Amino acid sequence: RTTLTLDDDLARSLRDEAQRTGQSFRDIVNASLRRGMRRESTGFELPEPPIHSLGLSGEAASISANKLNDLLENEHLARLPGGSV
Repeated sequence: RTTLTLDDDLARSLRDEAQRTGQSFRDIVNASLRRGMRRESTGFELPEPPIHSLGLSGEAASISANKLNDLLENEHLARLPGGSV
């Protein structure tokens, strides 16, 4: 087993495809990854997604979006009754 963190729009698309086809989410993810890897081996490349500035400065500007999300999530969980991280 492997844990993946998917962008919300990608996860939604994969869930929609699983529901539409009646296949499991796991099967849809695996098939999608296999298709992507086959394309990579054929030389087909997807364009790089654009990078957008969040307008942050100082220490916040150098932190990754994933790390920022983790910090905010931990802060939120710590504020819940009985919460600790």
